[in-house]
Amino acid sequence: MNLKKSDKIIAVVGVVILIVAAIAIIFYMGEEEPTNGMPDDDEKMFEFVVKTNVYKQTILAEESHEVKDKLIGDSPTKIDVEIPIDDLKNAEIYVKFTDAQKINFLKRLTEDTLTVVVKDEDGNKIDSGNIVGNGNVTIDIPGGKCQNFGIIYAEDIIEANERLEENLTETGEIETYTVTVSISYKGLFERLRADNFKIEVTGEYYDYKVVETGNEYDNPSDDNNELSQDEPDYITSAYKYLSYPGFH
Repeated sequence: MNLKKSDKIIAVVGVVILIVAAIAIIFYMGEEEPTNGMPDDDEKMFEFVVKTNVYKQTILAEESHEVKDKLIGDSPTKIDVEIPIDDLKNAEIYVKFTDAQKINFLKRLTEDTLTVVVKDEDGNKIDSGNIVGNGNVTIDIPGGKCQNFGIIYAEDIIEANERLEENLTETGEIETYTVTVSISYKGLFERLRADNFKIEVTGEYYDYKVVETGNEYDNPSDDNNELSQDEPDYITSAYKYLSYPGFH
């Protein structure tokens, strides 16, 4: 059968269209389904959790200060304490006083009283306490809750640590607290001398460490409880970091 030239052109165009359509179908069928950021099955991804430890840190080493009655000097004594607040669980301001001039057999009649008041930088009172003759006062400074990171899926612990570092919230902020110390004397002549007290500030801070659970992504299992029983510290509650808006 002899075809006209126009028919041949139409046939060729039709074949080309069929070829293009076939190629499009092949590419469409070969496309991977969206994974929503989750690792592919072929990738070797491992499960990590962030273990939260608490460590103590000296914020202000023990210092000795004088407190005087207003008859002989400035009273009360004020001390500014700077406390870093990043990852702070809580801090303690510790003040110790011993009245060296008291007479033991006249203890109630000769003991002086030291009063400690702590305020924040806005002038709000945090707490206060009294020491009569001999003793100490501890003022608690509240911190914040530990950060929650949950489960991290990564190729190795290096990548998991990188993701942790990217999502740690560190501001570098420092809050200043004013410790005001005043003394109340029993006798007139005792007001003509200075007394000494000691102050020390310590803090408890959260420390975050990546721990591998040993589970691969494509074979997940819940081993968090077993791991937390092996360690005395706690592990932040688990959720997938890729679905957490704050995690990159």
